[in-house]
Parts: sequence; C-alpha cells; structure tokens
Amino acid sequence: MWIAEICGLIGGALGTLQGLPQAWRIYRLKTGYGVSISSWILMLLRMSTWMGYGFYAQSPSIAVSNLIGAFTSALVVAAMRPNRTRAWFWLVPLIAFCGLLVQFLPIAVTSVALILLTLARLPQLFKSIQNAKAGKVTAVSLSALALGIGSMLAWAIYGLILNDLLVLVTTGMAFVMMVVISGLEIATNRIVMRNQAATQGEPAS
Repeated sequence: MWIAEICGLIGGALGTLQGLPQAWRIYRLKTGYGVSISSWILMLLRMSTWMGYGFYAQSPSIAVSNLIGAFTSALVVAAMRPNRTRAWFWLVPLIAFCGLLVQFLPIAVTSVALILLTLARLPQLFKSIQNAKAGKVTAVSLSALALGIGSMLAWAIYGLILNDLLVLVTTGMAFVMMVVISGLEIATNRIVMRNQAATQGEPAS
C-alpha cells in the first residue's frame, strides 16, 4: 500500500509541475499560439474531479496532488486570458465546485466523468495537428508534456499495485494522447528549423 502511495505522490508531483513550464512559456513568449485553452480548462476540471475522488477514496496522494495540479492548470488558463486577475474569480470556485460535487454523486457517475475527462488532451491533439500543418513556432511546452508523460507512468504503477481499473484506463488513455502530441510538436519544431535553415541559405536578391 505504501509503495502505491509513493508512486501516487510521484505521479501527483509530476502532474502538479506540468502546468508551470507551460504557463511560463506563455508568459515568456507573450502568446499562447498553438496551445489549446480548451484542453487546459478540461484538465483543470479533470484534476478537480480527481481531487474530489481522492477525498472520497481517502487517498492523500490523489487528493492533494490533484488539488495543486488544478491550480497549476488554472495558471495556464489565466495566462491565456486577456484579464488574468479576473480569471481567478471563476477558476477557484470552479475547482471547489467540481471537488465538492464528487462527494454527492454516485461512484458510477464519477467514474464515467473521470474517463470522459481523460479526453481533456483531445483538443490539444487536434490543435497540434494544425500546428504541424502550419509549420510555425508554437507556445506548447515540451517540458510540460514530458512531465505529464512521467506522471502517467507513475500513476499506471499505482493502478497496477492497487489493481485500480479506473486509474489504469484513464492513465493509459492520457499517456497515449500525450505521446502523440509530443511527437507532433517535435515534428513541428523540426519543420520550423528546417524552413529557417532553408531561408537563411537562400542567396540575397
């Protein structure tokens, strides 16, 4: 049991951190081009719901890590809003509402919601396909994606140890999507670098 909780804490820590490099990249570039705000809002909802599930299941690793993760996801959402300060007035109540709602819903409904919210990365997947076609530098943070992949691996071990099918299904789905998104963004960066090299190699007219 304690090994599972350690894996959960590691997965939670990595998941918590993934929003920080993404928010920082948006602040640094002063643009959220190529980043799907829909994905980050859905991830905020997913982590808030997992937080509520953690309290329900009496799992400190799930509850605390997803509480912090919800706030780091909110950092990304706020960074992409025109009025960043005002965004927190609806982001914080949204986190609290999702966490509390889980306490009153049947576990079957919560499980379905958590599985559906695993598709939070789907809008970013479609966005990354568009990014690859456009061949422009995006604000998508590869560091954030790497942290997310590491988090899912740790949670998969947690699910295996505790034989938690819900954790295994949701982490597996999220892992596959993040790997595909990472591949698309790496391909986009290579296209951009190749185009820049070709432009620089052209003789001046």
